[in-house]
Formats: sequence, C-alpha cells, structure tokens
Amino acid sequence: MIDKALRSAAERRQTLMLRISPYEAGDEKDVPGWYREMTGNEAPLKSKKWRVDPEDPRFIQYSEA
Repeated sequence: MIDKALRSAAERRQTLMLRISPYEAGDEKDVPGWYREMTGNEAPLKSKKWRVDPEDPRFIQYSEA
C-alpha cells in the first residue's frame, strides 16, 4: 500500500508524507499507561486524531528510545 502511494505521488510530481502513530483509535489502544500517567490530561490538540502532543519533548524522548 505504501509503495503504491509513493508511486502515485511520484507520477504526479508530488511528495508524500507518512505519519506512523504509536497508538490506534479507542481508549484501549492508547499510548502505554505509564506515559499517560506521566503526561496526565493534555490540553486540546491541533487535531482530534492526535491522542498525544507529538511535539511534547517527553513524547519525542520516549518514542526515540
């Protein structure tokens, strides 16, 4: 699926941005409990699709590890 999307974008002289999330929709598929406890309730985010702030330094630190 990703290869097809890359080919389609290249054919149209476009770029493609891919975002991989460490979680899925639904409370049972949230980020790990220890991370949710550490961050607590977060302020409203730019997109309702985001469950955590991807620019939070803690998120960057732990997702890179």
